[in-house]
Amino acid sequence: MRSLILQRTICLFLFCLFTFSAAAQTISQQNVEGRLVQFLKDLRAEDKRLRRRAAEELGRIGSDQAVPALIQALSDRDQFVSASAALALGDIKDKRAVDALLPLLRDTSPEVRGAAAVALGRIGDTRAVDPLLSMLADQEVYPRSAATVALGRIGDGRGLPRIAEILAKDSDSQVRTSAAEALGQLGDSRARLFLIAALKDQSNYVRTAAAAALGQIGSGDDILQLIEALRDTDRLVRSTAAESLGRLADARAVRPLIESLSDADQYVRTNAAYALGKIGNRQAVEPLIDLLHLDDPRVKSRAIDSLGAIGDMRAFDTIVDSLKEKDRMVKGSAVSALGKMGDKRGVEPLVLMLADQDSYIRRNAIESLARIADEKAYESIASLVKSDSDQSVKVAALNAAAKLGGTRAVPMLVEAFEDRSNELRSTAALALSRIDTREAVDALLGLMTRVELGRIAEFRPALSVFFKAAGNDAQQRLDMALNDVDIVKRQRALLMTAILGESASVDKMINALRDNDAQVRALAALLLGRAKDRRASSALRTALSDENAQVRVRADEALTLIGVPKYEPPTIAGVNQPAIVQNNTVIAESYSPDRIRPLPKAIPPTVNAPSDLSTNRPESIAVPNRISPLPPAPIPVDTSTKNDTNTIAVNTTEERVTPVTESRPKVSLPKPTDVTIEKKESKQQAEQVLAKLEPVDVAKAEIERPKPTTPKVDPNRPNLISKNEATVITTLQEILKAQKEYYEKTGNFASLERLATLGAINPTLEEGENSGYEFTLYISQGVGKKAAKFFVIASPIEYGQSGQRAFFLDETGALRANNATEAIQIGQVYGGWNKVE
Repeated sequence: MRSLILQRTICLFLFCLFTFSAAAQTISQQNVEGRLVQFLKDLRAEDKRLRRRAAEELGRIGSDQAVPALIQALSDRDQFVSASAALALGDIKDKRAVDALLPLLRDTSPEVRGAAAVALGRIGDTRAVDPLLSMLADQEVYPRSAATVALGRIGDGRGLPRIAEILAKDSDSQVRTSAAEALGQLGDSRARLFLIAALKDQSNYVRTAAAAALGQIGSGDDILQLIEALRDTDRLVRSTAAESLGRLADARAVRPLIESLSDADQYVRTNAAYALGKIGNRQAVEPLIDLLHLDDPRVKSRAIDSLGAIGDMRAFDTIVDSLKEKDRMVKGSAVSALGKMGDKRGVEPLVLMLADQDSYIRRNAIESLARIADEKAYESIASLVKSDSDQSVKVAALNAAAKLGGTRAVPMLVEAFEDRSNELRSTAALALSRIDTREAVDALLGLMTRVELGRIAEFRPALSVFFKAAGNDAQQRLDMALNDVDIVKRQRALLMTAILGESASVDKMINALRDNDAQVRALAALLLGRAKDRRASSALRTALSDENAQVRVRADEALTLIGVPKYEPPTIAGVNQPAIVQNNTVIAESYSPDRIRPLPKAIPPTVNAPSDLSTNRPESIAVPNRISPLPPAPIPVDTSTKNDTNTIAVNTTEERVTPVTESRPKVSLPKPTDVTIEKKESKQQAEQVLAKLEPVDVAKAEIERPKPTTPKVDPNRPNLISKNEATVITTLQEILKAQKEYYEKTGNFASLERLATLGAINPTLEEGENSGYEFTLYISQGVGKKAAKFFVIASPIEYGQSGQRAFFLDETGALRANNATEAIQIGQVYGGWNKVE
């Protein structure tokens, strides 16, 4: 009795926990939408402080719904409100704002001119290059500096001569500093001589920016000048010079950097240790080991990172001893260093780290064990997928287990598809795509025995990721399963096809209505009803005359759900049928009763009556005749997510086949969730607020306010969309690989521009020429005990045209995607991060 009460208590607790979590997500979404509506109203308030704050907050939210209102706010009577609106438009990066921002470069207020320049730099449109070049002659410091930085961000080489001149001659140190930074961003070797000269500038900020820019340009001819900068009187210049020497990775800098390990400033010592690890010279091993005796955790952590990068076994025992350190940053570096060294002796101490209380340490240990690639660690890592409480650890364990276990990890990866976490499911899908395709597809087909109708939408994103990453081979194997001799396998393949919801899914389900097995036909009718695709009407009407009662019932229910007449009246040649006309529109044809076939009564199987779906069948079943598929059309299966406990009856055994039956005669489609309703209502409120905004005379500049348009899905582009999404997934994997390699060398993550400069990714990545997607990178640099992180978003340039989903990838390797054909707003979640494009 006590055991029963305890079980019920636990179930109630879990139910309450799940309900609270779902409610929290709903409330969060409602809060964001509610804030958007409120700030749009505040942007028209009388109080200028309220208007300014509203503009700033709309920029943080990052919603493109705010663009028209912010463009209108550019003409606000208060200069600081106008400036805030400009900066917000720069944060949103909507190119609709370019034409409105350009005239503000000539505004009477230096605050507005500078903010407009900053915004244009963030948007990155080359139309702003010539106006920004003209602005370099501005009499005020802020606009001049902002224009210089903007030209560097846009990356157009036309500005190089003028920026170099400003670096050499401008009277203000802030402007000269901006010029040095801009030259570094341009990365043109023609700027080297100007930057070398700037290393002697009287301002330490200019010298620091020049040292950093020389490292970005990456010429070995600048080694001697940067070595000399290691003796600068300013610590910031010395530490930046050390970092740049590490980027150049020239052996001539080894001795000077070893000397800098004893610098009085910890940042200089830290960057010198980093640089020695980048160069990888074994002369630095002993000096770096000596640093581990210091009390500074930052310096010790960087020294361990560099020792791991160099990979000299003289440091192995010292690094293992560092696993006992109390400081998480030092311990984490030691765990990562053992993975970089790749010595099998590191497996045992790393396995012990899997039980550490700190999730950061556990995650690092998993990644290091995967790098060493010793199969003995497989069981320990795989157990964390279920037992660990931290989501990032589970994701890392899933990736590592797939790498170490190979095909024996398949059951675990497939089981992860049933997890409630989209992140874990997508990670499992991507990992599964790298394993033997035949075994992976067979295992996923086995998963279909446990899929409930109400959870179909949950499986779609992960299955889509798998099939796109696995390529044509996986899709071909699924199509083969639709024609397999095994009835159960055909059922499973049919259900998976419906879940995927690809353009040809409906045609394949229509073909299945002609299968020689009644169970397959009944399942096809059931799934077509949920798809609500009118192309299936004719085939379902034919199924109403099926020899099997259950197929007839399913066809009848499907036609009801689709909302079409159950019987199509016959057409009599030469006879004009009268039409029912309403509001000058023909809405239906009327027929005399004698021409309409009577509706046959559907007879559902009873318990005592024999069923056409009897399991007493011969074990050898002939391959059913197939009918050529119809041309594909991009109409998706219903994506409703309401729980439905009616499970598709797909048998788990190969010998026996369970009839497709349900306890009720009709399948009720789930209603939209509260989140969808609230989101829709909030969007309507936002549109109403926008509609009330009256045009305002622009006193400062003529501002064109383009009307936002809603992208429409082109039904003729499903193949292009599918190709683009597959390309994006591959590109995100390349970015992940490049970031991991960069992190191993630097301890932080790089911008997409930096990765392109290093040749790690395609330089045309952000332009979306090859994939139809644009990429935005969010970086959180490692500071103190906080590890570095990154988060990259791939969004279609035209939603519904170049792609239907946005993809998300972070440093754990977790790949996620949304299902909506609308822009993704995540600024409210990651607004505190450094956004780098």
